[in-house]
Amino acid sequence: MRILITGANGFIGSNLVRFLLRRDCEILALIPENEVCDRIAGELDRIALIRGDLELTQESRKTIAEWQPDACVNLAWNTGKNYLYSDQNTDLTRSSFSFFEDLVDMGVKIIVFTGTCAEYAESPDVLSENSATGPSTPYADAKLQLLRRIQDSSGISKVDFSWARLFFPYGPGEAENRITPAAILALLKGQEFSTTPGEQVRDYLYVEDIAGAFYAILQNASQGIFNVCSGISVSLKDYLCTVGDLLHKRDLLKIGNLPYREWDPPFIVGDNTRLKNLTGWAPKYSLEEGLTETIVYWKARLENNPGM
Repeated sequence: MRILITGANGFIGSNLVRFLLRRDCEILALIPENEVCDRIAGELDRIALIRGDLELTQESRKTIAEWQPDACVNLAWNTGKNYLYSDQNTDLTRSSFSFFEDLVDMGVKIIVFTGTCAEYAESPDVLSENSATGPSTPYADAKLQLLRRIQDSSGISKVDFSWARLFFPYGPGEAENRITPAAILALLKGQEFSTTPGEQVRDYLYVEDIAGAFYAILQNASQGIFNVCSGISVSLKDYLCTVGDLLHKRDLLKIGNLPYREWDPPFIVGDNTRLKNLTGWAPKYSLEEGLTETIVYWKARLENNPGM
């Protein structure tokens, strides 16, 4: 299968690239003009690369059309500092929809875009794809508005389109300021790590399992919304304590030292039944296994870069 991937140098994108290469897929990566391909540096000799953004130029459109991708996974979005409230989210809704229309016009038949569990309204119940939506941040609202524009478009009838709602990913390659790498690195350095009381319950999924979910969706040319999640409820406190126990440094965790954030719902857990039933996918990593792999990655990074 020939697959166009945007956001290929990101946390999830880079792991997806490696996952697909191991399954003999051919990859064309659309990467912003000035972005350093650090996460996929070891894969650059095995993939095709095109520079540009979601608003395709005539030249990039021609290159993609000539490459003739069977499918596209769009992971491109701004997830930098303060991304939940960034004004850029509105612009990304527009450019992402324009990109969808270009893909349809170029004859790409299988299209996967990524959403977020934050599209759902706050609820004490496990979330299915039919649960009520009610985003409370500009980021989640922009994602939901993009989905609705695509659903209302004439192009959706011409392709197998799916919307992958990601819950709480973790694993190698995540940005260092995110909670999992930050906690692991602090404990590896023998430093204390302060958190909220940690009573909020989340649904964590290892990035390799996320890549597997995308692959299953592509292989089955699946359509519609899919919760990409573990379906397992874990409090943040228990999650971090698992990290602490695996490193034998639980005493360095300072649970309750920080207040809850502005957007910090008490319960976000997904139901992955639809994804399992329609694609045959299932998570392969337990929480302990996924965190062990993640710790191995960050331990190696720290050994090679002691000043990080």
